[in-house]
Amino acid sequence: MKKLIIISLLILSCLLLPACREAPEDNPDVITLTLGGFYISDEVQRAVVEFNHENNGAQITIRDYLDEIDGDWYAAQLRFRTEIVTGGGPDNNNYRFTFVP
Repeated sequence: MKKLIIISLLILSCLLLPACREAPEDNPDVITLTLGGFYISDEVQRAVVEFNHENNGAQITIRDYLDEIDGDWYAAQLRFRTEIVTGGGPDNNNYRFTFVP
């Protein structure tokens, strides 16, 4: 019974903690969203730049996890997954890759 209670509390805390993020204080009138992923294409990057120039109330930042880890695919995946689980991951994801065995 104790195990069930502990597991239930852990699951509940995982679901509730991501909602506890603080809003950025640099400009509270501007919403900043993070687009994260792997191999973010030039087209998507250009679209984000265009969106940022046209919109004053919302901005998008790009976070390519693979670039941050110098191309180490497994380390980038681990960082991405860890951030998702702890509630610190990107607001949206962009995946662009083809796997051919």
